[in-house]
Amino acid sequence: MKQTKQERERSEIATKTISELETGEIDPNYIGILQIPHLELNLPVQSSYSQQALDLAPCLYSNKEGHIIICAHNANDHFGHLDQLVFGDLIYLETEENRYRYEVEKIEQLQPTEIDRMVDTDYALTLFTCTYLGKERVTIRARLCGVVEKEQIPQKGVEI
Repeated sequence: MKQTKQERERSEIATKTISELETGEIDPNYIGILQIPHLELNLPVQSSYSQQALDLAPCLYSNKEGHIIICAHNANDHFGHLDQLVFGDLIYLETEENRYRYEVEKIEQLQPTEIDRMVDTDYALTLFTCTYLGKERVTIRARLCGVVEKEQIPQKGVEI
């Protein structure tokens, strides 16, 4: 299948950022790598949100008091299959310092106007994207269930 120009750019950015993470030198425009094994996703997460940034890679939407919100477009190479996650699926966020493990606890659809419901939550991680027609937001809520410092990870791919 032929990739569009935008998909090629996204792939190049993801590859570059993942390589930087492996060497321990992350571009300051990124917070780390989001890994969702069930969806076979391994994506860089940008440190700030804008429509332009969102076209390239998932973005940190909010990071307040132990609650991280990450958003991405509903595209196959971003969060296009987010609605396929199920209760108990694992999600990882790998930063320069740590690897965080989250477990999916809730899947919901919110209206675009329900910003308060999106950000006012006790869940440690929220992922969201728009539905196919953009009328609602597919929202994944997850709890933190493990943290390992990077230097304590013996080899790449070891689960925490």
